[in-house]
Amino acid sequence: MSSRKVMKLSSANNDEIKQDFISKLPDTLLTRILSLLPDADACRTSVLSKSWKDLWMFLPNLHFVIPNSSTWEQASNYYDLVDKTLAIRGGLPIRRFFLYGSQMFHIACVENWLRIAVQRKVQIIVLRFPPCGSWVSFHWDMFKTCETLVELTLEGQFCLEVPKDKVFFPCLKKISLVSIRYGYRGDESFENLITTCCPVLEELFLERQKLDYFGTIKISSISLKRLRIYNTVNVFDEFVIDAPKLEYLNIEDKKGSEYSDYSFTKKPSSLVEAYIDTDTDSVNQIVTNISAVKVLTLTFPTIWAFNEIYEIDELDDLNRLNVPVFPNLVKLVIDVHANISNWSLLFVFLHNMPNLGHLTFMNGLLPIQNAGRIFHQHWKPPPEAPACLRFKLKEIIILNREAITQEELTLIWYMLNHSDNLEILTVNGHELDPMRLEVLLKFHRGSNLCRFEIV
Repeated sequence: MSSRKVMKLSSANNDEIKQDFISKLPDTLLTRILSLLPDADACRTSVLSKSWKDLWMFLPNLHFVIPNSSTWEQASNYYDLVDKTLAIRGGLPIRRFFLYGSQMFHIACVENWLRIAVQRKVQIIVLRFPPCGSWVSFHWDMFKTCETLVELTLEGQFCLEVPKDKVFFPCLKKISLVSIRYGYRGDESFENLITTCCPVLEELFLERQKLDYFGTIKISSISLKRLRIYNTVNVFDEFVIDAPKLEYLNIEDKKGSEYSDYSFTKKPSSLVEAYIDTDTDSVNQIVTNISAVKVLTLTFPTIWAFNEIYEIDELDDLNRLNVPVFPNLVKLVIDVHANISNWSLLFVFLHNMPNLGHLTFMNGLLPIQNAGRIFHQHWKPPPEAPACLRFKLKEIIILNREAITQEELTLIWYMLNHSDNLEILTVNGHELDPMRLEVLLKFHRGSNLCRFEIV
């Protein structure tokens, strides 16, 4: 026998030994290994061999995607697979139950699966149903004994109708409601779910992209710590936030000033981080009520709304601005690209941020452009630099998308000259002109520790 044939046989034997070794591992160990993989990858292992065919059914995370079948018979085959999976598991607990519906789904079957998941002490439920003409309204009674649920996500064709004092989630900490409808008594159902049914709720994500029959959206929770609102529904509505323990707030609402109103029953004194991206008239109420924040992001529409509310056209108009003091703020990310008519408005904010240590310009400091024409701002540096610039600021990041302009150089020079404790200035230099780079490097620095970093 030739040496080449011996090598091939040896290699084949080694592969067989390796395969046998893996196959001989206990099912509990194999399922433990599979549980470390993404759900889709774990399910693909069912094609490896007969011994692997049903292993995925015993995983703690169950991931079902009902196919968009052309016939009910094809859909029924998948329903049988789900029934088989839940039956073969017996009383094995379910950690995460994910179900993506199709345009052909049987609500009675879905509710039966959920009942079984609840009986198996499910911790996370994710239900997503694409638009299909009919709405899903679950019988919330099935959750009466659900004392293990920690996270709940409802997305798509759901009609939220939660009865008062009939549902109780003692352990539910996170809810995501994405583009669903709220029924005839939407306001009441939402408040029942958030306020009454979830005594330990910590995180809420509310996304609204279509008409959902909401009026006043009252978000009231004494335990809520994280709140995200994404709103693009072009009807007037009111958001009332009553969350005294709020630590993180994200508002993205770009419908126009006449559509949304935001108010707070009480300032969240424990607020750590906020991301505000809105052009509503209530932007001043939002910013005023989050003045205890430590990390703050203000986007282009937000700053533009400030300009529109107070009609800031001249430098003297800045005195009319009602900008609150941010005593705890240590990091500010702001977009002043093409929206602040005068950079002096920026310094009104900085004057009210005495402890600011990190400042990021997310889109640089470019002058206003309109139809290809550049409108220079002719910025006049303020005679007195903000206290944060002189005593606290340690890092400035300028994420400019284009080459640095002469006016940007003026602002950079001012900040460098008056920052006595600045440690680093980072500039995006992908289109940085060599001559301007040389000018930039020669600027006087108020801090001997300051260094440049050109990205």
